[in-house]
Amino acid sequence: MNKVLDSGITTHLPSSHAKKRKKVITMNLSELLFTADANKIIEIQLYHFSQALKQYRNYIHPAVEIRKGKSKEITQNDAKLAWELTKKIIFEI
Repeated sequence: MNKVLDSGITTHLPSSHAKKRKKVITMNLSELLFTADANKIIEIQLYHFSQALKQYRNYIHPAVEIRKGKSKEITQNDAKLAWELTKKIIFEI
């Protein structure tokens, strides 16, 4: 959020199919990523890495696992991959 706000953007269409502008401070993670990508604040590769990591986070989220009655054995390799992506995203931002 700070990266978008520091770029002088306070409102934006939060997706390609949005009908009206939304305040940056009320955007969720997907909307912030879309806004950052659309305004060339982050590179496209970082955008896609971030989306992939967000989906992984959603997949392993305990509340999701309970709600859907599913859980997956998360391997050490899964965790290492997610951590490396997280570090790359943090260093890029």
